Amino acid sequence: MPDAIAHAAIIQRAAAILAELGNEIERLGAELCADPAFVERHLTALQSIDLIAQQQHAIAALLQADSAASGVERIGMDKLQQRLRA
Repeated sequence: MPDAIAHAAIIQRAAAILAELGNEIERLGAELCADPAFVERHLTALQSIDLIAQQQHAIAALLQADSAASGVERIGMDKLQQRLRA
């Protein structure tokens, strides 16, 4: 049983790290969006940055969910849900 508890604790810490990284990516995207000329030149890349952050937050929430199945159902991104179910 101690191995299961240690595993769960590591998963929770990994989820927290993913969430923190998602926040950092969002801050980076927001900073880059403050320059209208940069946004105009790099809109697709900025959208990709946002998508990465959203996926990180969704996976972090999944790792923190009581049930993997219910965690996947709560993800609001169809492509990510499909990848997790495959």
